[in-house]
Amino acid sequence: DEEDDYYVDVDYNELFECVEVNNGDDDSSALWVGPHCGDDHKTISIGVFSDQYCTQYVGDDVDIVALTKMKIEEDGLSDYYDESCVTCKESDLPYNIAQEDEEDEDDMTELCEQLYEDSAKCQQNIQDEDGAYGNLVASSSQEENVCKYIYNVVTGQYDETG
Repeated sequence: DEEDDYYVDVDYNELFECVEVNNGDDDSSALWVGPHCGDDHKTISIGVFSDQYCTQYVGDDVDIVALTKMKIEEDGLSDYYDESCVTCKESDLPYNIAQEDEEDEDDMTELCEQLYEDSAKCQQNIQDEDGAYGNLVASSSQEENVCKYIYNVVTGQYDETG
């Protein structure tokens, strides 16, 4: 098919980092492509960004196939991730993997520990060891701001574009 000859096959490995693309228009600002959360919030797709770090998502305003001249498939990255849940319990892991992760005293995998540690948390209603609420944070006003932010993200009032 002549139209298929116009497009370049994609090596998705090259798109794991933010890559500048030339849209053929010298007057426009440069655009970049890189991994992005899919519209379903469960999959990874390739998105178009306006900055070299792939943090400013352009959204659906740009046709990525027309821009890049690449045959980018909607599910092109599906080989690189598993859609099923990953266990956080060390004892549920295969023996050889669990053995490597037993250096600490808990039953949580290092991956899950790190994800939790780096995640935003609203701990207003969590009891500490003494049974008191809200004493787990340094500042209650800071905690209140964090909780409001998380609530706004979860309810769709705030997204990656503000």
